[in-house]
Amino acid sequence: NYLTRYSGITSDMLKDVTTRLTDVQTALKSLLPEDCILVGQSLNSDLTALKMMHPYVIDTSVIFNITGDRRRKTKLQTLASIFLETDIQGDRVKGHSPEEDSKAAMNLVLLKLKEGYQYGDVLLGGRVPGLNELQRNKDLYYDDSLVSTLTKTVTSEKTVAVTVSS
Repeated sequence: NYLTRYSGITSDMLKDVTTRLTDVQTALKSLLPEDCILVGQSLNSDLTALKMMHPYVIDTSVIFNITGDRRRKTKLQTLASIFLETDIQGDRVKGHSPEEDSKAAMNLVLLKLKEGYQYGDVLLGGRVPGLNELQRNKDLYYDDSLVSTLTKTVTSEKTVAVTVSS
């Protein structure tokens, strides 16, 4: 079961693939410095599937809580709609776009950093934007120049930030 609806992966796509989980683990360990920060949505699922652990994670499903229940996570699609006023994951036939999901997760983290710890978390008394507030957040949306600037800054400080999406 490739969960094609979500992943976009089919058995035909993988019929000639010889890469194994251990190969992926080795490649990731060599690519990612030990002190990098992983940013994404529900990263525990990805790390569990990879049979890996990482100490520095910013998980948008955890830092944004609009359900009022710590055990219930809100979908990335919903968070992007509410906080970024953007529609993602619209094409269910092809599955999720890792690039689109990564950009949305990074934008959510940037917004959280700008607005503060409580923002987007109802259990902490944080604010969840209404429709009239969404327009002022437009300046935080992802663009290549912002990520390029962030990458240069982060790399010059010998730390690498990597976005990961489910």
